Amino acid sequence: MAVTATTVARAARAEVRRVSFALPNNLTVTGKEASWATPNPKHRVLCVHGWMDNCGTWDRLLPLLPTDSHYVMIDLPGHGKSSMLPAYSFVDYCRCIHDVLRTLGWDKYTLMGHSMGAGIMYVGSVGHEYHRLPP
Repeated sequence: MAVTATTVARAARAEVRRVSFALPNNLTVTGKEASWATPNPKHRVLCVHGWMDNCGTWDRLLPLLPTDSHYVMIDLPGHGKSSMLPAYSFVDYCRCIHDVLRTLGWDKYTLMGHSMGAGIMYVGSVGHEYHRLPP
């Protein structure tokens, strides 16, 4: 789907701001959050990018997403402006995502991942309750 003037205008109405999360082990995870002027969003969505990418991967998709939701798009450790780790594994990334969710204090949320981010979300969601956007 092409990004049109309508979708760009729609995205422009979203409030997007940089965020930073101080996590255990001196890890800092950065990213962005976006929402429209909705006092009580229907969904809270954590977005995770793919390998060798950053939270900017969601910039073109944001105008096409439902406006009744609140989105947090993070840079995984070692990506974007987030801290580095001594070594990287899916377990480390899953721990990071759980720490971010704990920091956000969300009890119900949707996980949205691209490429490696989707794999991390799948592995990290085992044994945890999560919600999804309706089709």
